[in-house]
Amino acid sequence: MQVFNRVEYLAFLLGITLNTAIASPIAVILCQSKRRVVYRRRNLQRSKHDSELRMVACVHNCRNVPSIITLLETSNPTKQSPIFLYVLQLIELVGRASSMLIVHDQQSSRNGRFSQQNIAAPHRGQQQTELINASFENYERHSGGVSIQFLTTISLYATMHEDISTIAEDRHAALIVLPFHMAIGVSGELETVNPAIRTINLNVLTKAPCSVAIFVDQGLATTTNFVVEARNLSINVALLFIGGPDDRDALAYTWRMADHPGVNLIVLRFIPGDNITSSVAGTMTQKEFAELAEADRQLDEDFIAEFRLQNSGNESVVYAEQVVSDSEETVGAIRSIKDCDLFVIGRAHGRSSICTVGLEEWSEYTELGVLGDFLISSDSGMDASVLVIQQYTGSGLGSEISTTVPRNYGMQMIEFIQSRKWWKNIFQPNSEENRRTFR
Repeated sequence: MQVFNRVEYLAFLLGITLNTAIASPIAVILCQSKRRVVYRRRNLQRSKHDSELRMVACVHNCRNVPSIITLLETSNPTKQSPIFLYVLQLIELVGRASSMLIVHDQQSSRNGRFSQQNIAAPHRGQQQTELINASFENYERHSGGVSIQFLTTISLYATMHEDISTIAEDRHAALIVLPFHMAIGVSGELETVNPAIRTINLNVLTKAPCSVAIFVDQGLATTTNFVVEARNLSINVALLFIGGPDDRDALAYTWRMADHPGVNLIVLRFIPGDNITSSVAGTMTQKEFAELAEADRQLDEDFIAEFRLQNSGNESVVYAEQVVSDSEETVGAIRSIKDCDLFVIGRAHGRSSICTVGLEEWSEYTELGVLGDFLISSDSGMDASVLVIQQYTGSGLGSEISTTVPRNYGMQMIEFIQSRKWWKNIFQPNSEENRRTFR
């Protein structure tokens, strides 16, 4: 007995093919979008200063370790506000070997060996990896609020930013810390270590799923026994605040530092001397710009007010405001800060302010922003380390609370299908309407 004729059979096969071709991509995109939506704390402003903080700290060699540990201790890890640190060593892939991501077994690492389950083959710099891991493990044992996991990625410099972003996404990190591509040389001046590191940093700033910090170390850790030094920390930190999402993230980070008994914090806020505050790069109408600028100003005011209220009784925190009308007055105010060990600033990417007009023309390293570039230049007269933070703002400029993925054709298709009634009937049987239908 014939169940299907040829036409019906072809129609049946065509239906299965179309169903698979349409449903499979939608399922993949839907799973990815759900993954992004669940992960909400993508920047420091949304991560409260007295709650846990997840960080990815990238290191290229042992030279990066002392300053990163000192920065970690400055971030005030405690049992009430712990820091989960993912130390990611970046190693260039050479030859014809395959890329690999190594998740180190901490117990094996403590015993001086690597887990064969995690390492398929010996890699270049394995001894250096052991030294890096041992240093962080030593700090972890002496600290009560830090939990550290060690990873190594071996890949091409051109694609290394993808590994960094994937790890930050998978670990739900709120901050990625990247070493600057220059370091203090024998002459006492900043010298380029590896130009490829700058390319990695720029790519991460563009593609990262969370906030990013570029760390310029100019001697933050000064002794060889940096773990002991970190636990007996005494450091002067200065935050330069002009306004905008990047500066709010920088303030959120120093807010954590303010609770450390060994940290003295100065918050210096620059206030423009006229009605022009800042401009945002992009094409928008005058009305849209005015609304965005006003909303941004209000966010600045609210966050500053909350910070001052919460730290009103903290004698180690000094808040000051400086009215400036041009970059010359801004530079003068910065130079008035004495004995500063670490400057924390926002990158202020895509924004310009009357406070920095003129400095932009001399800016060489865009990843540091205008103020960051000035602070590391010989013209500044400063020798302090600099931490430049860029807040993750999602798909919308200035919308630091947005964590949705950019809209594309696949996402538009999902929104269309979800808006149809038959989608609800098939895929949402537990809705109120369908419960009545199925009874």
